[in-house]
Amino acid sequence: MEYGARSPNRSGLPITLSAGQKLTDVAVQLMPAGTITGRVFDRDGEPLANVTVEALKYSYQEGQRVMNVVQTARTNDLGEYRLFWLQPGQYFISATPPEGQRGGPPQPGPRGTAPAANAQDAPTEGYVPVYFPGTTDAQSAAPINVLAGVVFSAVDLTVVAVRTLRVQGQVVNGVTGQPAINANVMLVPVQRPAGGGGFRGGIRNPGNFRSRVGNQGVFEFRGVPPGSYEVIAVLNERNNRMTARLPLEIGNSDVQNVSLIISPGFTLNGRLAIEGQQTGASNPDLSRMRVTLRPDSAGQIAGATPAAAIQADSTFTLQQVGRDDYRLSIAGMPRNAYVKMARYSSMDVLSEGLRLDRQPSGPLEILVSMNTGVADGTVTNDKQAAAVNVIVVFVPDASRRNRLDLYRTISTDALGHFHLEGVPPGDYRVFAWEDIEAGAWQDPEFVRQFEDRGRPVRINEGGTSNIELRVIPPQV
Repeated sequence: MEYGARSPNRSGLPITLSAGQKLTDVAVQLMPAGTITGRVFDRDGEPLANVTVEALKYSYQEGQRVMNVVQTARTNDLGEYRLFWLQPGQYFISATPPEGQRGGPPQPGPRGTAPAANAQDAPTEGYVPVYFPGTTDAQSAAPINVLAGVVFSAVDLTVVAVRTLRVQGQVVNGVTGQPAINANVMLVPVQRPAGGGGFRGGIRNPGNFRSRVGNQGVFEFRGVPPGSYEVIAVLNERNNRMTARLPLEIGNSDVQNVSLIISPGFTLNGRLAIEGQQTGASNPDLSRMRVTLRPDSAGQIAGATPAAAIQADSTFTLQQVGRDDYRLSIAGMPRNAYVKMARYSSMDVLSEGLRLDRQPSGPLEILVSMNTGVADGTVTNDKQAAAVNVIVVFVPDASRRNRLDLYRTISTDALGHFHLEGVPPGDYRVFAWEDIEAGAWQDPEFVRQFEDRGRPVRINEGGTSNIELRVIPPQV
């Protein structure tokens, strides 16, 4: 716990001292941790050893509500596990047997005879993660509310075996038409956030399947549970990165004849300008900036994140950009700067994203502005007292809420005051929450619950806005 923090995972308040001042009675209240214990059994009711048990917790990532692993333990010979030193809060528990137990070998014939000749085609079984109280669907898992200093026991789980399948296919070099020898192929689970939507890192990742391509460009994955996947092929040849990806739905039967045609990435040229500034080698603001395209697909797992530095003439070149949908990100911008415009052809990249499925025919134009606004304000509670160390959030108007770069946050000081610089011009709704999960304000469904509790504010270029807010207490 930090001094002045409202909960263990929140930031505290700074302490300001003048010369010769003595500050006394600085109290930091510690909170006892909680514990979750239980056992893991197989379908016959026998305890399972060496099973991975995880305590998971919801958090927000780029506006998506996802599960993240907080702590991990393994069961002992009695199937027992113990997850300890947990901060008070809401958790979900999952169990996954070791990799060696996932895909069973071909079963022997009658009375222990050798497997049949076609045993390699016989169905196998593997384990998938199971969530308390006994579901394989993470969104149906039951939460466990861990209180300070409390041991929550008898959280028992029974693992579930499902039929696993094979995925076979071939990788072809799209330039030569020949098998893509020595390519690496991955089968990546497409994990969907709790609210639905595309790939964003996901609820949790039970592991990727990898295969080395043989002389004929053939690959095979075994022990694959049914589900939604992406097949990704990567070949690094003479400093030229070639890639391919394909969405794949795996149902109740093996998948064969998957064809992946890998091709070289595209080259995307662009120009970045700072509003009101001249370009030139003496401009240090340009040299510190870096343009990155973040893929929306699982391709980011393969490390396919194109990035480029800004040159002295304001240009940049993104190499080996694969076919995908991308979101623009710019690092190293000057203080209080924001991206005012990003356009490719007739596409508004900031609002629509950037979709590339062929060699770009024009440049990506980016305009950065430092002509931002300032917001000053105070936050009070229902008793008109100063709301200390509460989070103030500037949420863009409804038409711009997909622009995650526009959100701004700050905490109030010991007098309930805040001063925020570098706010991009535009219309906002400003909220003050006493306690809120980090990033929850980027989830439209979450914000909709509090829409009438926010204060509408317009931020003008170079202007200052004064705001008075009433704090939103924690939800019970």
